Amino acid sequence: MSKLKIYKASAGSGKTFTLTKEFLFLLYKSPTNYIHTLAVTFTNKATAEMKSRILEKLFEISTNKTDDYVSDLMKEFKLEDQEIRQKAQVILSYLLHDFSNFSVSTIDSFFQKIIRSFAREAGLESGFKIELNTPKILQKAIDHLLMKVDLPEYSHLKDWLVQFAEQKLNQGKSWNLSNDLHKLGSEIFNELFQLESRAIFDVISQKGKMQDYLNNIQAIVHQFESEIKSIGEQGSAAIIKSGLKYDLFTGKSRTPLKYFERLKNVEKPEPGASVLKLIDASEKWGRKDNTPAINQQISEVYPLLNMLLKKAIDYIEREYENYTTAKVISQNYFALGIIADIANEVRAICRDENIFLIADSSHFLNKIIDQNDTPFIYEKIGTRYQNFMIDEFQDTSKLQWLNFKPLVDNSLSSDDTSLIVGDVKQSIYRWRNSDWNLLASKVEHDFIQHGSEALTLNKNWRSLSNIISFNNSLFVSGAKYIQNDFNQQFSGLLKGEDTIAEFSSKISHAYADVFQELPANKDLNKGHVKAMFFDRDKEKSYDERMLFEMVKNIENLVDKGYNYHDFCILVRKKGEGETIANALLSGAYSIQAKPFLLFPMNHCSCPVLQRFILWWHKLNSYKIPIILS
Repeated sequence: MSKLKIYKASAGSGKTFTLTKEFLFLLYKSPTNYIHTLAVTFTNKATAEMKSRILEKLFEISTNKTDDYVSDLMKEFKLEDQEIRQKAQVILSYLLHDFSNFSVSTIDSFFQKIIRSFAREAGLESGFKIELNTPKILQKAIDHLLMKVDLPEYSHLKDWLVQFAEQKLNQGKSWNLSNDLHKLGSEIFNELFQLESRAIFDVISQKGKMQDYLNNIQAIVHQFESEIKSIGEQGSAAIIKSGLKYDLFTGKSRTPLKYFERLKNVEKPEPGASVLKLIDASEKWGRKDNTPAINQQISEVYPLLNMLLKKAIDYIEREYENYTTAKVISQNYFALGIIADIANEVRAICRDENIFLIADSSHFLNKIIDQNDTPFIYEKIGTRYQNFMIDEFQDTSKLQWLNFKPLVDNSLSSDDTSLIVGDVKQSIYRWRNSDWNLLASKVEHDFIQHGSEALTLNKNWRSLSNIISFNNSLFVSGAKYIQNDFNQQFSGLLKGEDTIAEFSSKISHAYADVFQELPANKDLNKGHVKAMFFDRDKEKSYDERMLFEMVKNIENLVDKGYNYHDFCILVRKKGEGETIANALLSGAYSIQAKPFLLFPMNHCSCPVLQRFILWWHKLNSYKIPIILS
């Protein structure tokens, strides 16, 4: 039996049912297993729903109100129906009388529990406060720094800020640094930065080495630009000397040989396909409508220009990667020094005010777990977890997983079991450092020695049959198309056999479980999908045509018996939602919409307005819908 089950669950495939079933299995093994089981999800709402569902199902099983899970439990534990129901009553009693040890938690809550247990080791004084408003502390740190720039010990910061402002001006951007400093400062809370922060700060603290490094970087940039500029000037000079003009070559005014002008001006040095086709192909350089004399001139200058093209392309192939890397580093060099000073100021504020930033929790916890054995961590928090159940795993970040991994590893090494559930295709939190590669392959590989098993929930219990069929057709063929397109465009840029092998099937692998089956009891030919694509129309705008077709479709469905409250209109941008809502309210269309209130979403963050909306809604007996746009 596998100790670690990794469920890959697409939308509607019964993920919640499976999680509840696995939790019930643990409770039926031992009614007190809830004390040593930690179920983790990502939101407080999901946490409350999971707890509620487990209690609800135990109550329904014990009172004969449901047959859900009963057959699975009978099969797993070789018990009769009545025994399963009696045991549900016992388990429910345990949970209700010891509810505080029923551990279903958000990942942040669990991490904070560990952090509070290690407060003394972290140098935090008793009564420290966890600060949720990271931007507020960041802005405070920036304000403090700007007030110190004239102090002798901050002369380096003043130099960096001046050079940073000059660089922005040279790039045609505003010299106002306020927004840029806030954006730069936010990087210290970026997980990728935090993983390398120790090494980065070690280098930054050595000002002399930093300057030497910058000099080397700038030398790489200067050498590359000087070389390609020289080649471009030689090519342009050769054409002028021959008495030819660019429009006499193939392509006329758009001839690929204008590439020499790009090189001379150090603009887009990468050669395009049209340039590459001219290499060693003298017959392609002239034009058919040229006079023989002109084509003879082209033939005479061809050897030199061909040699220069080959020289440029060879040099760019060898050095372009180093050049672009050096250029990006040089553009962000001053920013790195500024980030270090902002980070130090943030630390000073946290120390002085005895606060701990929530944004630092994963990084701080990583240092704790890295330096201590798992049993000691459990001793500090007062609980030993033997089983882990992690939901929405596609939203887990690399650093969060590095924190969880030793705990899960300890569990599996003790012959206990754990469970991971997620869907790579629903990974939408890259801004929060989520790493879908963990679920796609890394977790299974990390614990292969413990007997990890990847399972796919491949039936869609939620959607109607035609919706499922449409999704199968779209995503199976779409993933294949995008993978092939990626391979054609980027395979030449990948280096190393392992990297090429990985990326040549990465998209296909991520969508390998996208095909969903219909449950046996699901009616066929139910549900409807209609996709419309508009040709260009000079007389009608896209919005006009979209609104007309949308209203027509709604009317057709209403005629078939649907109610207006059955419809949900999804849009990409807030403005599109307002356009549709206003159009429907205006009476310009035949739909007789029921009255409703339309509130912009950005206004609804105001507590006073929230109270007014709820009061007004209650006053009207909840009959008039409220729409947030």
